[in-house]
Amino acid sequence: MYVMGADGSNPQRLGPPDGVSPRWSPDGSQIVFVKNKDVLSYLYIMNADGTQVRVVATNPVANIESPAWSPDGSQIAFLSQKQFNDPIEVDLIGKDGKNQRSLTAGFLAVFGGLSWSPDGQKILFSMRGDGKSLQGALQLYTVNADGSDLHRLETACPYCYDADWGH
Repeated sequence: MYVMGADGSNPQRLGPPDGVSPRWSPDGSQIVFVKNKDVLSYLYIMNADGTQVRVVATNPVANIESPAWSPDGSQIAFLSQKQFNDPIEVDLIGKDGKNQRSLTAGFLAVFGGLSWSPDGQKILFSMRGDGKSLQGALQLYTVNADGSDLHRLETACPYCYDADWGH
């Protein structure tokens, strides 16, 4: 991971050499990223200057993707697959590494990037069909940040993937 001027000048490497999927915190002071080690994934946070690299999700999992900060910077949503044959779920964890929980337990393949509503109350993501099988087109869903009210949006979007809520 590197940070540089908007014109490409002054590139500086940040954090470990194998960090991926970096995302800036809303206030720009921290970066969340994923690091894969020994076929498992870990979620990390570091200061924006690359210092104080620390693991957030202490239980390694088979796969972590698409970390996304809540608008107030207190929580991070991410896609998580506990074991390689398990469903992919939307998880939420405090930036302090506490209160990790799944928001979509019991559903199958969740896909795409995650996007928080501007008020931090909902998370937007894609899921195949009704989430109970691997059949059907990708659909857009929202779920409340407390895990309640999983809701499919009425869209004609067979290739919905990596949607963004907008601001």
